[in-house]
Amino acid sequence: MYKVQSLDVGKPQLRFYPNNIEGERKLAASFGIMDKSVEGVSEEISASLEHNVREVSPHLFNSILLQHAKEEQKNVIYYMYADDKGPSVGFKALSLHPLFQEDSVFIAMKDPPAHIFEGLKKEFLPSVGVVPKLDANFGEGHI
Repeated sequence: MYKVQSLDVGKPQLRFYPNNIEGERKLAASFGIMDKSVEGVSEEISASLEHNVREVSPHLFNSILLQHAKEEQKNVIYYMYADDKGPSVGFKALSLHPLFQEDSVFIAMKDPPAHIFEGLKKEFLPSVGVVPKLDANFGEGHI
């Protein structure tokens, strides 16, 4: 929920309200956003947004995929990026959507190495991928 309120100088104020909080706690945790560029506002919102995205290192990526997709029978939705901004606000918000809560895991990886993702170039980043639940007979290297 977003509210626009007037300041003493007669200009509107934009407030950020954290997700997953309700009532008076939501208002108490909110903060004003003023005199910032659109990029500054976006960065502040992204940093304040609660989410279920787990950052993983490239050398653990395959083992984490197997753990979740094969052993836990969950879909793995991953976000690869090359800048210092991290996963997008949309990806973070999607990680909290009720549709994905029971059988999906969201992970992010900065600077994915070419030897893991053959043909991947920096120009393709950010990129999103999905590894569905894997069959029990799945052999590593066949995704």
